Amino acid sequence: MSRLSYLAKLIVQNKFLTKKLFDFFSQLIIYAPATHSVKQSFSLAHILDEERLEIGFGNKELVSKNLELLRCFEMPDSEFIRVGPAHDGGYVIYKDIGSLNKVISIGVGWDTSFEEDLNSKVKGINFVMFDHTVSQTKKLPENFKFYSLGLGSKNLFPFVTLDSIVNAHLSINDRALLKIDIEGFEYESLSKTSLETLNNFDQILIEIHDLNSKTLTSGLFTDLISKITKNYHLVHIHGNNNTGYSVIAGACVPKTLELTFIRKTFQVNQTVGSAIFPREQDFPNTTGDDLSIGSFLFRFN
Repeated sequence: MSRLSYLAKLIVQNKFLTKKLFDFFSQLIIYAPATHSVKQSFSLAHILDEERLEIGFGNKELVSKNLELLRCFEMPDSEFIRVGPAHDGGYVIYKDIGSLNKVISIGVGWDTSFEEDLNSKVKGINFVMFDHTVSQTKKLPENFKFYSLGLGSKNLFPFVTLDSIVNAHLSINDRALLKIDIEGFEYESLSKTSLETLNNFDQILIEIHDLNSKTLTSGLFTDLISKITKNYHLVHIHGNNNTGYSVIAGACVPKTLELTFIRKTFQVNQTVGSAIFPREQDFPNTTGDDLSIGSFLFRFN
């Protein structure tokens, strides 16, 4: 057993202490001199202690596989830009956006700051926005359309499937971006979405919620992430500090993650070594420090 593994076993008995030590260690990885040895260090989040596997030994392999689904395709920070505000509502996306001409945003709420910023950066984009929990209360640009509809697994008012949205609003020549933030309903709502529908986008931005032991042993979680990564690379992860961490088997996993996927057909620059999160373009979603998640690589002892 490594010294770090031994230390982790002593600490994880206290969940509060686990979080505090994880925060400290991850900050050390991010802000210490960028030596290869420091960047390759495992933080407490990467040591999943078999003896503390609170979800039961039988699900150990499933949790491991599901966390591995969230491994990032390694790219330097220079390949990314931030769109939207320096708080909740802003996203870190792949910088190649000049060819985009359509954006589908689902779960916009009252906040269209991402869409408005992207509209200022790239001319000629048409925005189609959905949210069944609000009605349009402000004047939008002519190239913005809003529908008071939500995303669902079937067409039943006020919900509509992503297949129906794509069929109604995208054409074969569109270069599109998809953004989804629907507060935990993403798993069920996208469960019936076809691969053909998902493959219509250059980039997919999705916030996944309620990451805990129950979610990480859920077939809906497995199916969603596996479906997206069939044709897309996960290239960016950001932990939403508004909801904090879940402690799963002594590992600190953000309860909410913002994920950026790009189509595998993109020719991108890879880097040697692990990406460290948060990136320089990241900001906390709300007041307080950003969540430090290191390289977000997990392993079981």
